[in-house]
Amino acid sequence: MADGETPSNPAELNFSADWPESVTSAYAVLFGYDIETLEGRGRFGDLAFVELKPLVDRIRQLAWDLTMEDWTDLPDTLVEDQLLANINAVNETLEQIGQFDLNQAEPANAKATLIQALTNQANWFKNQVRPHTLRAHGERAALDVGGIDGAASEAATLRKELASLRQEAQSVNKEISSRQDLVEGLRRVAGESASDDLAAVFAKRAEFLGNTAKVWLKALIASGVAAVGVALITFFVIRPHDTDQISGEDMARITLAAFIVGLFVYAVKTCAQQYRTNRHLEAVAESKAAALSTFTRFSASVSEENVRTAVALVLAQAVFATEDTGYVNATADRVTLMDHALPKITSVSGSPAV
Repeated sequence: MADGETPSNPAELNFSADWPESVTSAYAVLFGYDIETLEGRGRFGDLAFVELKPLVDRIRQLAWDLTMEDWTDLPDTLVEDQLLANINAVNETLEQIGQFDLNQAEPANAKATLIQALTNQANWFKNQVRPHTLRAHGERAALDVGGIDGAASEAATLRKELASLRQEAQSVNKEISSRQDLVEGLRRVAGESASDDLAAVFAKRAEFLGNTAKVWLKALIASGVAAVGVALITFFVIRPHDTDQISGEDMARITLAAFIVGLFVYAVKTCAQQYRTNRHLEAVAESKAAALSTFTRFSASVSEENVRTAVALVLAQAVFATEDTGYVNATADRVTLMDHALPKITSVSGSPAV
């Protein structure tokens, strides 16, 4: 393997002194995945993980650069399980990509969630690992200088480059530490503003749906009264006068009466369904508004970035999921107007109902 090249398999890994076995084992898993197979260009079509290779290559390169450093020289922010936890997180994401299936519910959203998780992990390696890969930077600088074998002047240039890199790394660490609280505060303020704005949108939607439900309730009451009135009128006006013998004219009048009453019954059912649907959507909107108004306080209590990101993804999916309107029900609406009318007609004519 050439100098500075990222290893293509776990057997080529070579760690500096004192690296713990748990970390080296996690490294072996990370470098053992076949990225071309995970991309699934032939299996997933338009949903293939074409974004996977550059993200994994970036993570592997930074992870490999870090192996050139002695474990005892690394800062506590990395050696206290942070590095191991993030490598295991990357491995878990790659494992989930390997189990990706187009037959699952909402595969496009599932793919976007996995790619976002891997992007967050790549950003963590860039921000937390890269400043500590000093020897790798030095080796690359040495390769750029070229022909340094036994050249004292070029060795001095290399030492100067290493010293500059160490100073830059210290400056970056100080800058990050000094601005961490500021960035966190700005992020929290922006999150609160966004959550409040979205909560207001859903609260306004809930109010609109509530008003619409009241309108449909009034229409339901009016249509119900009208249906009862029409039923009574048709009973007294259009009913046959001679029950012993029903003529064809009587049958036509009864059929017309059944049709008219059926229309009013259908109007009652439609108003009831619309009222129920709007009340349901009002409750859904109120629930989403409550979730958004409390999310910022809840997420602020979570210290782990990975957990906070997972909670944000779950909330986003819950808020922007398609609402169940209740307007179409596969188990209902199977009884037609004629199904209601035929038993009444046959019972009046004296024939047995089907």
